[in-house]
Amino acid sequence: MEKRFPGTTGALLGLIAVLLIGTQAVQAQSPTPVAKLDDDQMRATWYEIARLPNKHEKTCIGDAFELIARGDKFDSLDWVDTCKTKTAYINVRNITAKPQDKKNPGDGRLKVITFWPFTTKYWVLALGPNYDWFLIGTPNHKGLWIYSKSPSLPLEVLSQIEAQATAEGYSVAKLILTPQTQPPANTPPALLAP
Repeated sequence: MEKRFPGTTGALLGLIAVLLIGTQAVQAQSPTPVAKLDDDQMRATWYEIARLPNKHEKTCIGDAFELIARGDKFDSLDWVDTCKTKTAYINVRNITAKPQDKKNPGDGRLKVITFWPFTTKYWVLALGPNYDWFLIGTPNHKGLWIYSKSPSLPLEVLSQIEAQATAEGYSVAKLILTPQTQPPANTPPALLAP
């Protein structure tokens, strides 16, 4: 005698339909990286203006910034990621960013290596008119950061950047503004030299 569970087939079909619809919705919300990213313009000191909460910066309370310099290979950038923590210590991470796609190395899709061989995808989603700010996020919409070459941005510019992030499918409701109280030490010219 075959045992049957009432509603099992319908529930299974419903689950499959939900998964298919959910997959299509995620694909429809896939962010679009910038078409062209100029490495020379990216090499600078960048202040973190805002971010979505993430495990790497959970102890950061402010003064977060990035130093971006030319990497040891022609197609790489070295990033020094720092912030002041709750314990008054400075949190520092060194990471390397390379083009995600070797066939199209100039776009905004980056592969970031924090601990070899593990990588994370980060996409530059928008740039200021003179590379004065940039919006970067993970393609899965879990990570999002706003950086600027100055310690603050005018509210109208910040609102425009948030609108761009929303249009790319990111939720900006949980953005954390990063207080900037101390400017970072000047970036040594040798790090920025071509």
